[in-house]
Amino acid sequence: MIKQLLIVLTLCCVTTGCDWSWFPLKPYRPTVNQGNVIDDKKLAQLRHGMTKQQVSYLLGNPMATDAFDPNRWEYIYYTKPGYKEATSNRLTLFFKSGELTKATGYVDAIEDSLLTKN
Repeated sequence: MIKQLLIVLTLCCVTTGCDWSWFPLKPYRPTVNQGNVIDDKKLAQLRHGMTKQQVSYLLGNPMATDAFDPNRWEYIYYTKPGYKEATSNRLTLFFKSGELTKATGYVDAIEDSLLTKN
């Protein structure tokens, strides 16, 4: 009886290959965060006329700076929580004469009037 049970279990394991999605217990998958975490509190502090140093202090160093336009900074954030769907946010900041003039991307989804003039 035990020998037959072992044969059936072995056949089940071999025929399913590596796909264990049918099995109710799944291994732990940690949340993967990459990039600059930008929360609403930090975004609310952005203002027109801030210098690059002030923005860098507030949000951290940008993930990417445009090689052809050093006055454009990209803040990119990606998160993959375990078995759930991945999400990403992108914030693009534009500077003119060393001062913040425009923000697009993630700031649009939060509130259009975040970048109010001082």
